[in-house]
Amino acid sequence: MLQRRLIPIVIGALLVATAVFVAAGSAETAQDNEPQLDESIDSMDEAVTFSRNINEMKGHLRASVRISADFQPSEAEFHGGHAFTDYWAEGSIRGPIEPAVRNADESLATELEGELRALERNSTSLTTEEYEQRVNEEVFPLLDRALSESIPERFRENASFDLRVMNALFDRIDEEYTAGVSSSGDPRGIDGYREYWDAVGFIGQADTLYTQEIAPTLNESERAEIEEQFARLQAAAAFSRVPPSELKPIVTDLRSHLSDAVDAANGTASAET
Repeated sequence: MLQRRLIPIVIGALLVATAVFVAAGSAETAQDNEPQLDESIDSMDEAVTFSRNINEMKGHLRASVRISADFQPSEAEFHGGHAFTDYWAEGSIRGPIEPAVRNADESLATELEGELRALERNSTSLTTEEYEQRVNEEVFPLLDRALSESIPERFRENASFDLRVMNALFDRIDEEYTAGVSSSGDPRGIDGYREYWDAVGFIGQADTLYTQEIAPTLNESERAEIEEQFARLQAAAAFSRVPPSELKPIVTDLRSHLSDAVDAANGTASAET
């Protein structure tokens, strides 16, 4: 009888493990297909990957600040450190961005590295207000300079550039949210909880990127509708924590609407990542 009771438990555990493994495998495959970044940004694909990485770093910091406000110091520290360990140097999981930044501006690279290294410590040694101010007023401007000085203008000024970066962020949001949240809407353990907050941070940064770079090129009605879609996405992920199957169509609809709006504004067909 005990053996019969154990069978569904074991099967359930295997199904969960398989889902996590598949999600992780998909992430590794997508990463393997990305261009390898070095000291020179020579193609649009490299420019999009570099910019997406900068925006992901900002997303991690947005998550870190928000978690700090929720009095979770160890998690704030984890996400603050992510911005450096996962993106900066050779051998990092998602980067590296250092070679291109250092090639463009040695002093900027040194200053940015110092700020990134201090984030993990600052997330707990400063008050939440001080930490947020440090991120917004010191780190983000340096990341903005790193992007503008490392990516050649011919890529940054291309009409499809910001949309391609946004689409790449949408891919990462879907990837992290699916890896972190189960079909019941619960985090998949501590690792899943962290993946979930990665996705929430990336959503916040995607919203900011849209507001700063894309919204000014659209008409008022398009801006209002897309802002409402971003609000629905934020609410579904950050407040309701819906299952991935419910988040995906929200992202898909937003992505499609944004692409159509940019196409109409530019009078062109947008390039997808």
